[in-house]
Amino acid sequence: MNQDEFDSTVERRQRHVAIRDAAQKEIDEITPVLSTELVLAGEKARPSGEWNVTLVDQTRTSLSKEKLLEAGVPMEVIEKATVKTPTTSLRVARRGK
Repeated sequence: MNQDEFDSTVERRQRHVAIRDAAQKEIDEITPVLSTELVLAGEKARPSGEWNVTLVDQTRTSLSKEKLLEAGVPMEVIEKATVKTPTTSLRVARRGK
């Protein structure tokens, strides 16, 4: 891939990122409206055309290093039980002009 093709691909990616971000902004504005409607109607779910709209209650759990230390778990044990997963991601940032 030559530099022009690379530059064109970066620009195409960034256009799609902007479209995605605009769509996410709309989703973030619409979601609480639908959630509020279900809550006010006292419903957990409601059909809408080909969609089922459902309020899902969930609780996420995670371990707290601080609480483990407070409970007397040695830092060495916490460090031995820590899983590290390396990842590589692509960051595209606008250059300063």
